[in-house]
Amino acid sequence: MKVAENSSNYSINNTARHMLWLPTSKSMMYQAKATIDTLFVRIGDGMAALTVLLGTRVWSFSLTDFLLVNIILSLLWIVLSTILIREYNQRSKVIVQPA
Repeated sequence: MKVAENSSNYSINNTARHMLWLPTSKSMMYQAKATIDTLFVRIGDGMAALTVLLGTRVWSFSLTDFLLVNIILSLLWIVLSTILIREYNQRSKVIVQPA
């Protein structure tokens, strides 16, 4: 069951991530996409692992502590996503409108 969940999450996330590049120029896409797809995705994976490692070994987090950290990070993610959606929509309008 977990394999099916992970594969569907990867498929949906990967498709959505590639759609984000549609309103950008080709030069911007080629310059930034490789960096984001490799460096920043791996940094995110590493930070998640580091959070769990520090939480369990150094700070002795309980399940409640991890829940609070996840809630805080989720709220931060929502705020940043809202900001990025606004910027994305503005860029999409500029590119779609003929000059």
